Amino acid sequence: MIQIADISELKGGKKKVVFLHSGIFRLLREHLRFRHCTLNKKGYYLEYKNGTYTILSFVGLRNAFLNFVVNDFDSIEFNIPINKADFIEECYKQLPLKRTGYAKSYLSKDFTLTEENKHKIMLAIDDKYAADFIMAKTREFLNNQAFVETVDKIGNFYKDCILYYKKAASQYIVVNVAYKSKSLHTHFDLWRISAKSENDFLHKKFNTFTFDRKVFDLKKDFELFETEIKAIE
Repeated sequence: MIQIADISELKGGKKKVVFLHSGIFRLLREHLRFRHCTLNKKGYYLEYKNGTYTILSFVGLRNAFLNFVVNDFDSIEFNIPINKADFIEECYKQLPLKRTGYAKSYLSKDFTLTEENKHKIMLAIDDKYAADFIMAKTREFLNNQAFVETVDKIGNFYKDCILYYKKAASQYIVVNVAYKSKSLHTHFDLWRISAKSENDFLHKKFNTFTFDRKVFDLKKDFELFETEIKAIE
């Protein structure tokens, strides 16, 4: 095991604990598999769980170190013996894990996220990335289902917003962005509209019409959205 502190004995039997930062970060990187990366010009600490890296706060990183000391004390290497309670007390008193450039540099060394892992993290931290991905995924699915893409020029749904439609029996299945907003979102409405013809559907203003409306947040409901689309075709 890696040595994370140097212990020296003082007069009266007391012991002085000097933490070795290189040993602590080596423990975190090589044994506990914590890393650091930069995405969108911002740094993130990472923890390895269930075969993938996820974002961890610095406080979470520090707590993981302290939990290791408490739960795995017997596996820590010491140059001279020290009482477990005394060592844990020093850990909480000194809080040796500091937020420094060295920490980021050491945990980033020789580390690159896989494209799949990077994609999962980007979905969590970048709203524009997530919205663009969901839009592309939705467009691909609707194209594969033979939906036509157009723009609502009349305002039956939301004027000047993209909508997708497909004729099914005597109705049109319609998918449109739920509302305009400066904020990024992935909310879509699903409608079933009765119209005499495609020309009427595209160019006639409906004052009243029958619709079957369900709102989907595709970040959460994409599979349900797919199921609903296929069920009403």
